[in-house]
Amino acid sequence: MSLLNKRDEFDIKITEIFISQTVQQMTPLGLQAYFPLLVPAESNPPPTKKPLPDEIALVVYPSKTQYDKATKTSVAGKAYGLLHATVFNFDKSAALPASQSDAPLAWQSHAKTWQWDQSYQLLNKPVDWHKGETWVYLARHDGSLRQQLRATIARWRRKHGRYINAAIVAVSKDYVIYWENRPSGSNQHSFVAQLENLTTQTAVHSQAKIMIADPLFTMPATTPSITSGKLFDLRL
Repeated sequence: MSLLNKRDEFDIKITEIFISQTVQQMTPLGLQAYFPLLVPAESNPPPTKKPLPDEIALVVYPSKTQYDKATKTSVAGKAYGLLHATVFNFDKSAALPASQSDAPLAWQSHAKTWQWDQSYQLLNKPVDWHKGETWVYLARHDGSLRQQLRATIARWRRKHGRYINAAIVAVSKDYVIYWENRPSGSNQHSFVAQLENLTTQTAVHSQAKIMIADPLFTMPATTPSITSGKLFDLRL
């Protein structure tokens, strides 16, 4: 809450400390891949629409169980959890929109309902997010996306799903976030093309660029050169 309407301060805090410490502190505890992105600030968001997130990230662990074990049973993991409060808001009663964090559920095409702000894994196959290309797509929608998404996913999975390594989608009431890993050069099979037909305003469409973080006890530390609107694959 202390950083509300202080986007410059948020960017400094999250790049100087939080982003680096995610890989430094959590890789030894099971973190397999980390893809952070600072969303470009909206100078004039659409009327009646909620602001887009200031930051989004894909955080990959072997399982939800491993993540819980790392963050809840180790001192380093508990300290990392407390660090979130310095840059994110998880108080849903506050005026500032609450930060979201979840583990993707398996997509079930036959399910009658699905949840806002819940991420779904569209393809049931193992994936190494450090191989091939990892992309993110963030865009606003007008609400009709929710009604059309299930049929669109079903058609795409039948025709293109076997060519894509991983696909994760989460839809809020105002925007959609989509993560994709695919073999290099296979953009013709990407689900992004389908989403572009269902969304109204693209905010981000970026391929991950590899960046190496300093070891934890490096002095002096190097601040990662994170560019707003660009996805990074941060590694040790």
